[in-house]
Amino acid sequence: MAKRQEYLRKQRDALLARKKEARNKQLETYKSEQEHAPPSPLPKQSLTEVGPMTTIVSGSKAQLSQDLARVFRQQLANKVSTENRQSHGDPLSLGTTMQAVCK
Repeated sequence: MAKRQEYLRKQRDALLARKKEARNKQLETYKSEQEHAPPSPLPKQSLTEVGPMTTIVSGSKAQLSQDLARVFRQQLANKVSTENRQSHGDPLSLGTTMQAVCK
């Protein structure tokens, strides 16, 4: 039993060593590619176009998240109110409620 455990331990160690070498090789390849690649400029402001709406958002993640949430709420409210008008003929019942909830 001890021989079997020792054999399996050696096999595991050999496998881990091969995986570590492969990861190091991939890392070196990635680093060399990054050294030769031109730097990508990060815009301070980006222009985001969502459907018919165009908005300018700042570079911060928090602001981007808030802007996306606002756009999604507007799209959802417009979709719900449009569907509601088409199915019920009453433009103020569900659409107005969704807009009030989303604000």
